[in-house]
Amino acid sequence: MPRNRTLIVIFVYWFYAFFIVAVQNLVPVGTASEITSIGTFIGNVFAVVIMIGLIIRLFIIATFQLGREPPSDERDNKRSCVYLILLVSAFFLAAWIPLFSHIIVCNFTGTTCYTFRNEGTDPLRILPRVNAALTPVLYLRGCKALRVALFSTVWRPCSKNRLLHQQLGPSKSPVPA
Repeated sequence: MPRNRTLIVIFVYWFYAFFIVAVQNLVPVGTASEITSIGTFIGNVFAVVIMIGLIIRLFIIATFQLGREPPSDERDNKRSCVYLILLVSAFFLAAWIPLFSHIIVCNFTGTTCYTFRNEGTDPLRILPRVNAALTPVLYLRGCKALRVALFSTVWRPCSKNRLLHQQLGPSKSPVPA
């Protein structure tokens, strides 16, 4: 998405937030509830449509770029990364759409959306957190280049420091405590 379009989307969502607060302070509770439910529905639909549109566009661009490259092992690796992006995106949508749908239904029916006292016991609120933990795991599992980069630049230096610390002992550590 171009920078200007991104800024417009951000501005519209900020305007919507201020608009909803103004509506809730200026009109009766029943009218504010109706306007909030319609706004939530439209906002969630736009967010999901934008995400799906960006995913499809990314897939089309990546597939087109892969079609221009000559056959090679690197091209096959890139192709698997494109499919990995689709898989991660599908998990993202599968984790967030139930929560969006629940909030929309609660707003339209006028019921309380927070049926659980603790978000840690609410399955719909756990799903986005599972997605946040699962996304890096999927990328690491599916992309060999990312795995190699992580282990060579992050994990190896950390493990060398740990081994050095174990060999020298806690009292002879080169790093001051």
